[in-house]
Amino acid sequence: MSNTNEYDRLAHKIRQTPSVESNGAPDTKTLLHYGILAASSHNTQPWKVVIDANSITLRPDFDRRCPVVDPDDAHLFKSLGCAAENIVLASQAQGYIADLSMDRNGEEIRIAFEKSRSISASRLFSAIPFGGTPSRSLAEAVWVYLLYIGWLRGMGERVGERVGERCGGKVWGKGVG
Repeated sequence: MSNTNEYDRLAHKIRQTPSVESNGAPDTKTLLHYGILAASSHNTQPWKVVIDANSITLRPDFDRRCPVVDPDDAHLFKSLGCAAENIVLASQAQGYIADLSMDRNGEEIRIAFEKSRSISASRLFSAIPFGGTPSRSLAEAVWVYLLYIGWLRGMGERVGERVGERCGGKVWGKGVG
């Protein structure tokens, strides 16, 4: 990359929301796109991926571990969980129920997908492309975090209205929620 404008353009392109429409099998390329946008320890993205027809398996990539700051690999496994959650949220937007399971050693997360007519995109799904972007102000990042916590605790509407007031209704790109 020759300059910061090129970097900014490519960084923006990575965070573009791809289509989530599906015509039968899950669009694993799009699901993986959202998984890659997950928070990871020191942005190492410490996972390996196996894609099957109706599932995605995440495995730790110990070559990407950070032994000095994460000697027990706690952050590495939390990063796997973040990627899995993003994939689950993206699968719901495609109309799939995601069934997560772990292997006996607790080191492999398998996400199997089953089509459902009763599932739809979560409001959290639309926040994925905005997470962790360097262009976001700290104040906006804090408000988005508060919104996320609000949804988890069932206070989403009240917190969402407040976030909309503070961020000018731009949190999700088309207004809050």
